[in-house]
Amino acid sequence: MPTSHSTEHPPLAAVDFLVLVCLLQEDSYGYKIVQNIRERSDGQINLLPGNLYSVLGRMEKSGWIERSGRRVPGDGGRPRSYYRISTLGRDIAVAEARRLTQLVETADVRELVGEPTR
Repeated sequence: MPTSHSTEHPPLAAVDFLVLVCLLQEDSYGYKIVQNIRERSDGQINLLPGNLYSVLGRMEKSGWIERSGRRVPGDGGRPRSYYRISTLGRDIAVAEARRLTQLVETADVRELVGEPTR
């Protein structure tokens, strides 16, 4: 796990940001994260399990998320790996949200989204 807690980073990929946002709410597991991202992106981002676990592995290695343990679901299904956002991951999510907000405000996108101009 990285020792530095710097939140300076290049812009995040949409999927990375959405994974962090999903985990801000609660610890979660793969399939639930996929569903959450699909809902948050209005179906525009539909991850396959292999892609998701590649993203989760990379984010875990970077120290943005961590496994919160394995829990057996109540329905008798297979054990699931749950993930939680780390302090570093939370800091990065906040920095990225601020960056995106500033970008939209700076761009003055009213003409693009159908709002009347001044």
